[in-house]
Amino acid sequence: MNPDQKRIIALSDSLQQAADQIKVLRNISWASSVKEDFFRNKAQKLPVVFYPEVDMSEALSILKAVRKELKEGSNIDLWAMRIADRLEGSALMLVHRGTKRFSAIELGLRKTRGFDQKRRDLGP
Repeated sequence: MNPDQKRIIALSDSLQQAADQIKVLRNISWASSVKEDFFRNKAQKLPVVFYPEVDMSEALSILKAVRKELKEGSNIDLWAMRIADRLEGSALMLVHRGTKRFSAIELGLRKTRGFDQKRRDLGP
């Protein structure tokens, strides 16, 4: 295996390690009692839901390390950067769930597709 292949595998493994820690659906689901009340009241009003804090520091740290390993001009690195951006957005959404910042992050991800203009220009 050549050095580039090893580097790509390491990037992929690191992205997977970060992704494994970002459990979106599990962390935004409502408790059974909240769901039951919501539907019992014919879904007339969104419930007030309080979410426990979630620590995404390790996932964000892994993503920061991945970014340090990326090289300009490589399609593989552009792909890895896009994945890292989306994972970071998901992690930040979890940190801010139940707040107005959650919606702002989600909207920003949709508008930019998870990466900014500078990053879009990296590949051929």
